[in-house]
Amino acid sequence: MRFCKKAFLLSLALMASACQTTGSGETTYNYFYTPADHLNEMLELDNLTRANYIYRSQKDFFEPSEPPTSEEKAEENTVADKENKPKEISDAEKAISAFIDAINDQNSEIVSEASRKLKKWSDWPVGPEDWPQVESALVASNNVLDEYTKYSVFDNKSRLPSSFVDLAKMREGLVALIKQSAKDQFVGFDINNAKPFFEIYPVKDGFTDFFVKHPKILNEKVTSLDLNELPVFAKKYDTWLSSEAKSNMAQLFFKKSIGGKTKPDFTEIMEAIVAAKNAGFEIKELPEAKVVAIEVTSRTLLEQGQIEFPIAIENDLPFVLEESELGDAFKSPLAKNADILILIDVAAARNNRDIESADPVSSEFQSGTKTVPNPAHRVAQNEVNNSQLQIQRAAMNSASTNAQYCYGIGCMGKAIAQIAAAAAEAGAQDSLRAAMSKLQSTPMQLTKPVYSKYQFRKVKMNASKESTVNFYVIDRMKRRYMKSNFDAIESKSFNVAYNLHDDDRYRSRHLSQNDDEEDVVKFESEEITVGLSDLLREYTSVASKSRNLPSLTSIKK
Repeated sequence: MRFCKKAFLLSLALMASACQTTGSGETTYNYFYTPADHLNEMLELDNLTRANYIYRSQKDFFEPSEPPTSEEKAEENTVADKENKPKEISDAEKAISAFIDAINDQNSEIVSEASRKLKKWSDWPVGPEDWPQVESALVASNNVLDEYTKYSVFDNKSRLPSSFVDLAKMREGLVALIKQSAKDQFVGFDINNAKPFFEIYPVKDGFTDFFVKHPKILNEKVTSLDLNELPVFAKKYDTWLSSEAKSNMAQLFFKKSIGGKTKPDFTEIMEAIVAAKNAGFEIKELPEAKVVAIEVTSRTLLEQGQIEFPIAIENDLPFVLEESELGDAFKSPLAKNADILILIDVAAARNNRDIESADPVSSEFQSGTKTVPNPAHRVAQNEVNNSQLQIQRAAMNSASTNAQYCYGIGCMGKAIAQIAAAAAEAGAQDSLRAAMSKLQSTPMQLTKPVYSKYQFRKVKMNASKESTVNFYVIDRMKRRYMKSNFDAIESKSFNVAYNLHDDDRYRSRHLSQNDDEEDVVKFESEEITVGLSDLLREYTSVASKSRNLPSLTSIKK
């Protein structure tokens, strides 16, 4: 009887301490309070988020990583059969079942509502006016599916309710149907709509290469657009257009700009190129005309020094550009086959300096040195003298201490005083040695620089590079040519310090605040770049001055 009482009290004590919370807020479990008990408590409070955390953090309890072996299961079933009892369901399995039921109860209505919305659009396709509602239904159903899959208990897909599976299949089928019909939907879509097709279509993904897969559809759409509509379309659908598609649209814009002519003249070509650039198109080639530009700068001018800096011709137009001697300019295969030939001749390239001011600046330079007494040497000598005086005082104090008479216990005091006096004398010796060492390493005199005043010139100038480029446009199809020129100018301001002394006291500061002659020379010798578009920009305004084309020999002369 006494033993039973003790066991009962022990059980009560264990039950009282079953649920424990550590200082970190984590719950500890034992035989009397398991994760299944904890999960059931959260379900009673309708706290599914906390229940999901308990399941996920205690998954080894709910989902043992080492399930019973087939032999163990067979033995368990045999025992159950012999005893004619149903298989016992564990507390963990009961808790999982209750958890799934709670999730289904909470979400059953939204699953039904999402399914109802999807069924409304199962008879696809529908008109663009209904696309926003279709997209809304797809988004809502996806949110419902996400709501389920956020619970770790559904990592085991077999636990998902049939309503979830049906909703997922219905959504997947509708999305596939919408994607499959995108081609036909785009064909019938009004591309002048304020928004692009792919922004308002119910399904947004999977269309980055739509025009790559269906180039014919794109071509049919853009071919019907006029010059004003093409740039709008290109800008609106830029995200979905490949570089090849953009290039093709640029060519289409060019063809429409020249009115579909197979052999446009140079004025029409230039006007179309400018119009394309303003519309945001880049023309990379001209299949309708062969335009060749040849740079024929005279070697004589180079040898005579009239070309003081190099000029680089940048081919920023869809023309062919090459260099040639003037005598060979018309002999190359490119020149012979060209419909339009452009000859570029750098006539002059000169440097010029415009002096705005030249002001004197006062400064100093080191003209020599002088010798002066070193104050530190005198200080070091005084330290030696003081150390010697301290030694004398310590020696006298030590002698006085040794000469004192003592008797009995008084001799102990004398001994202590003698030790102190000896230590003081030794310290004074150490101080003297240090002072002597410092005196020996300190020079008696110092060498100081001597500065003299002088002036250098600060010149403020504007350096400019001026070039004149002549160019001839020979239109072989129309048997006409014209001549014009283009001036290219670059300038830069400098503040140059002239006659700055090499030993200037503040040379680094002067150099950081001013330029030197080398900076100016470097600028003057650097090449400048002239684009073909710069040369020909004003061509359309002077094209009327073209004349009948004589022989190429006369043009050479």
